[in-house]
Amino acid sequence: MSSITPDRCASLDEAVGEYCLWPNEIASAGRLPMKVRPLAERRAEWAALQPRAQHRTQPKRFGRGGRYASHTAKSWRFFPKTVVFYTGSSQLTGAPILVAAGAQTSNRKTGPMVQIWILRADMAPIAAVRSGGDEAICGQCRHRGDGRGQARSCYVEWWRSPENIYQAITGTGRGTGKNVERASIYDFGELARGKQLRIGAYGDPVAVPLSVWAIVIQHAAGWTAYTHQWRLPIAQDYRTFCMASVDSEAEQVEAAALGWRTFRVRPTIQTRLLPGEIICPASEEAGHKVQCAECELCRGSSRPAKNIVIAAHGQYALHFRRTAEAHR
Repeated sequence: MSSITPDRCASLDEAVGEYCLWPNEIASAGRLPMKVRPLAERRAEWAALQPRAQHRTQPKRFGRGGRYASHTAKSWRFFPKTVVFYTGSSQLTGAPILVAAGAQTSNRKTGPMVQIWILRADMAPIAAVRSGGDEAICGQCRHRGDGRGQARSCYVEWWRSPENIYQAITGTGRGTGKNVERASIYDFGELARGKQLRIGAYGDPVAVPLSVWAIVIQHAAGWTAYTHQWRLPIAQDYRTFCMASVDSEAEQVEAAALGWRTFRVRPTIQTRLLPGEIICPASEEAGHKVQCAECELCRGSSRPAKNIVIAAHGQYALHFRRTAEAHR
């Protein structure tokens, strides 16, 4: 087990202090030195995970349920059940939130990364989006739309996976609540050992105290994390941990001046790159050269590298372009 245990730390803030002894450290001042990991070491980790991949055939349907084609999807299973490892108050609004790690993923872009979801604890995602309650987990991100679920430009299909995860946790809707277990932050830190984490598959990491993430990533092989709250004073210590999500050239310049590495969504693939930017290697426009699990570029300033750019994609790409145009 980890040397950071509840009996050794009176609070999570003290845990952060001890965590600074580790190679991937988050100090209270926001420093996170880079951990140099040889390519051979990373490949060995993924070689150990690949045998766990499960292949399944998912039939596609159309019309009255007639099958016309099928494709094979690969999924990676990490835990027997979805794991809820944190509940508390949002740092953005004070509303109750929870953080859960999915048991498996079939996300072809990210590859074998544990998907970590940040949700309202007292409200289903659909209800939260339609009532504006999602501010607790998304802050003032403009991609939330009008606060009633309309004109959203967020690429996350909020009514699908987040809603299913919430139902599974609470036993509401079609969920049973049986395929979920709860763990302390310390125990989950052990469960995450040697794994890559996608922190914020839904929700903004700044909604959760930095001290929580310090324990979670203690033994992780790596992570990705992004925040739209990069202007907030409370978010500045997250610079070494998160990428600043920016939506325009002006925002990229502003965030970089504050010390952030940036992840910029550009309206189209024809939109120019700024100096010091590269196209996301896992994106469609880059030819899916690598999966996020192997890339390791989106780890904030702890990963000294160029800033990342990706073209707006998914069914909300049009909404994104309209929003970007309105905020020029």
